[in-house]
Amino acid sequence: LTALGLRAGTMIKDSAFKGPFGSVLRWFGAIPINRRAAGGVVGQSADAFAAGYLSALCGVAIKAGIGASCGVVYAMGGGHDEAERAVKIMAATLTGMICDGAKVGCALKVSNASEMAVRAAELAMRRAEVPDDNGIVAPTAEKTIQNLAELGRSMESVDQKIIQIMLKKLTPAR
Repeated sequence: LTALGLRAGTMIKDSAFKGPFGSVLRWFGAIPINRRAAGGVVGQSADAFAAGYLSALCGVAIKAGIGASCGVVYAMGGGHDEAERAVKIMAATLTGMICDGAKVGCALKVSNASEMAVRAAELAMRRAEVPDDNGIVAPTAEKTIQNLAELGRSMESVDQKIIQIMLKKLTPAR
C-alpha cells in the first residue's frame, strides 16, 4: 500500500539467503526470518510491518513465486542460466496480480504461484524463454526484477483504489 508510504516484502527462511540467490531474494525485498531467534516469526513479522513492507503487487505470487521457481530449477539440477529463464517466465506470467487483502483470494494466488513456479522451472529446464521485447521482461533476470520493482513503485493510485473499495465494504449501505 504505497499510498500509505509502505513497501512490500516476503518473509523467507534465513537459510535460503545463503548461496547465489541471496542477493536476488534481497533485491525482491525478501526478509530473512530466523525461526529460532528471540521473538520468533511473530516478532520479526511485527518488525517488518513497522518497516513498511506492503504493496499493491501480490508478494506471494510474484516475489515468493519467482524465488520458488529458482529453487525448483536448482532442485531439478539446473543452474544460473535456467534460473534466469525461470525468473523471466514468472515475471511475464504473474506481473499484474494484485494484493487486495482477500484471505480466500490470497490462498488462490498462492496456489497459482506455486503451480506456476514448477511450470516455469520445467519450461526453463527445456530452454524455453520469454523474448526480451515482451512486457517488462528484459535481457537479464536482474533487469527484469528492476522493471518489476519500478512497476511496483508506480502503483500508488491502485493502492488508493483498493483501500477505497475495502473501506466501502465497512460502511453500512443506506
